[in-house]
Amino acid sequence: SFQQSPENVHIIGHSLGSHLAAEAGRRTPGLGRITGLDPAEPYFQGCPILVRLDPSDALFVDVIHSDALPMIPYLGFGMSQAVGHLDFYPNGGESMPGCDKNLISQIVDIDGIWEGTRDFAACNHLRSYKYYSDSILNPEGFLGYSCTNEAMFESGQCFPCTSSSPCPFMGHHADKFKVHNGAEKLKFYLNTGDSLPFSRYRYRVTVTIDGSNTNRGYFKVALYGVNGNTRQYEIHKGTLSPGKTYKLLIDVETEVDELTHVKFIWNNNILNPLLPKFGATQITVERGRDQKTFKFCGNEKVRENVLQTLSSC
Repeated sequence: SFQQSPENVHIIGHSLGSHLAAEAGRRTPGLGRITGLDPAEPYFQGCPILVRLDPSDALFVDVIHSDALPMIPYLGFGMSQAVGHLDFYPNGGESMPGCDKNLISQIVDIDGIWEGTRDFAACNHLRSYKYYSDSILNPEGFLGYSCTNEAMFESGQCFPCTSSSPCPFMGHHADKFKVHNGAEKLKFYLNTGDSLPFSRYRYRVTVTIDGSNTNRGYFKVALYGVNGNTRQYEIHKGTLSPGKTYKLLIDVETEVDELTHVKFIWNNNILNPLLPKFGATQITVERGRDQKTFKFCGNEKVRENVLQTLSSC
């Protein structure tokens, strides 16, 4: 005997291992936690709770779905069915970014024939445990937003986190989230990167532009903060209208923390003898994790491919 209470035990299972963990939970009343990493779908999806993972198998059950396309005809190995107290669907839970590479690319990226071949054959299915591993040191980069489905998440209807709709961490730190009144099968959505580090941080960027006249083109914004800066993210492509405001949710690769300034750049890739100028008059950035809003103002217009820096206002 290890003189440990069952409630202090945490079992992590991948694929079929998720359902084996469930069986252990059924045989061990009061088991503390089970983490299901893309629980296997074939012969388990839609089956009775006695043969698959279920919230009743432990005091706390959290699940990461990463390969939830149907087994036939898409060869999805994981379940789409919510089977935990908290169910996370990164990137919609079906097709993971970075999993569309060919075999040679996978081998080069992973730096090994065995790992590369495994990733090529079951990349989506294996992403769940890689997300979990990455979440240990980067919990805030795996914040899940409470949503009914992926479409609502992508449209921004579930943004930001609020006191009435708090956001748990997907992965190792999921148990910091308090489940109230026996709630279960709560669905959370988030986006990840396509390679390590997979962590991403969600912001809503709102940009009001000014210019000499309406033009075609696109513009990008980069965020700068006390912890560094992000790459440039395209906020809008199409007609650029002076005085109009554009919004976009972005998932950035760097936790910049407190924002200090932002940079704006535009382009239309067309040789225009009139040398049009555009600029951002105001950029507002709302942080997903706590609703904090940063506002930046500018009063200049720049030619294409020239950076404009906006300061706090």
